[in-house]
Amino acid sequence: MHSHLRLQTISNKNTRSIFRQLSTFLVQLPISEETICSEEDIDDVIANRLDPYFLDQRPVVFRKVYAQVPAIERWKNWDYIENAVDCNSPCHVEVGGNYSQSERCDMRFGDYLAYLRLFEEKYGRKGPNSPPDEELFYLAQNDVIGGLDSDYKIPSALTKLGIGSIYNMMMWLGPYGCISPFHYDPLDNLFMQFVGEKRVLLFPPGTHMYAGHNGAQSNTSLIDPSAALDLSLYPKLKDLPAAEECTLFPGDMLFIPKKWWHHVTTLKTSISINAWWR
Repeated sequence: MHSHLRLQTISNKNTRSIFRQLSTFLVQLPISEETICSEEDIDDVIANRLDPYFLDQRPVVFRKVYAQVPAIERWKNWDYIENAVDCNSPCHVEVGGNYSQSERCDMRFGDYLAYLRLFEEKYGRKGPNSPPDEELFYLAQNDVIGGLDSDYKIPSALTKLGIGSIYNMMMWLGPYGCISPFHYDPLDNLFMQFVGEKRVLLFPPGTHMYAGHNGAQSNTSLIDPSAALDLSLYPKLKDLPAAEECTLFPGDMLFIPKKWWHHVTTLKTSISINAWWR
C-alpha cells in the first residue's frame, strides 16, 4: 500500500511527529516456519528470489530463511558464545548506544559479555522503555568475532549479484534501546538477524534528510524518528515520500539497496551480521 506519510500535530502547526504514523508497504516474502533451509536452499533464495529486487534496487525482507542455522539457538546463550570465542579479542563499543553519535571505546570482548549479563539481570532482554543512555553500550559495526563462523553462512550466491565482490562483513550486538541513526551506505547490504528483534525504517535514495547537519557525517542524519520535530527548522521534512518499515525477527534477512536511508532500533537484545557487496 503506497500511501503517503501522515503527519500528527503535537503542539502547533510547525511542530509535528514526523514518523509517529508511518505507512508500511515493505515487500515481505514469507517462508513458512516448517521450511528447513539447508545451505543450498538459502543460496537458492538469494539466487532466484533476491535477483529481481537487486536489479530494481528495492528493499525486501525474507522471513525465516535462517531459522534452522545453528546461530539461532546457540547465540541466545552467553555461555555458549563465551566458550566459542577468544574473550581477549578486542572490540569497539559505542557508549550511549547510538552508533555514530556516541563516544567510542575499546574493550575485551569478554568484558562486553559481562556487561550484557549485568544489563540483562537489571533490565531483561526487552522492556517498555529504553534504559538510560549512559547504561547502553553498543558493539556496532565490528569485525565478526572469531569462533562463531561455523554457526552461520553468508550465501555464496551474493557473488553472482553485481560484480560479485563482498566488501566487508560486520557484527552488531547490543541491548534494547541501541540505535543506528538515519544513514545510507554506498554499497548494497544484506542484513541478517540471528538473535532478538530490530525495527528498520527506510526511505529511498535522494530523500532530503538534512544529511551532515549539526556535525553529522555527510551520509548521516540526526533526525530522531521518535521525537517531535519543528518544521520551521526542517521544512523539507513535510515533503517526505512514503516510508517503508519492518521488524526483523530471528532468521529474517533484509536486503537494503545502496544509498537507501535506514534507521535501526534494537527492540530486544540483538545479534545481527551484515554483508556489504559490490
